[in-house]
Amino acid sequence: MPTSGNLDELLADPPQNRLPDSMTAYRDGTSVRRKIYLGLAGGVAIALVAGIAYARHVAFELDNPTAHYTVAEGAEDEIRPREFVWSNGYGWLSLSRAPPGVNKIVLPDRTIELADGFDTAQLKVNVVDGKTVLLKVMTGDVQVTEL
Repeated sequence: MPTSGNLDELLADPPQNRLPDSMTAYRDGTSVRRKIYLGLAGGVAIALVAGIAYARHVAFELDNPTAHYTVAEGAEDEIRPREFVWSNGYGWLSLSRAPPGVNKIVLPDRTIELADGFDTAQLKVNVVDGKTVLLKVMTGDVQVTEL
C-alpha cells in the first residue's frame, strides 16, 4: 500500500544493512587507499629511475669534460687551416666538410679524414707518448690512414 510520504512513517520492509561500525568506513576506503599506495609506489620507482639516470649523466659529464678554448685577437680575420694537429692528451674532436670546419685530423701515428658520404663526424682520441691509445668514433664515419 502506498504511503503518504511523511517523514514520520516507517518502512514496511526495512533494509537488511548492518548498522555502521568503526570498520565500515575503513572497508569502504580500501579501493581508494590501494590507488593511493600504488600511485606512491609508482612515483618512488619513477623518481629512483630518474635519479639513477641523472647520476649516470653527471658521471659521464665529469669523465668527459668539455674543453673551453679562446680565440686569440685578430684570429677571426685570418683564414683558418682545415687541418688539425693533435699531439698529446685526451680530446673529443670533430670533422666537418663545411668551412670553417676541420677536414683532417693529424695524430702522431695516423691521419683521420671523413669517410665518403658523411658531412660530419665526432670522435674521442687519446694520445700518450706519441701513440694513439684511444680512437672511438662517436658519430658519423671516418677513414684512418696509418703513418
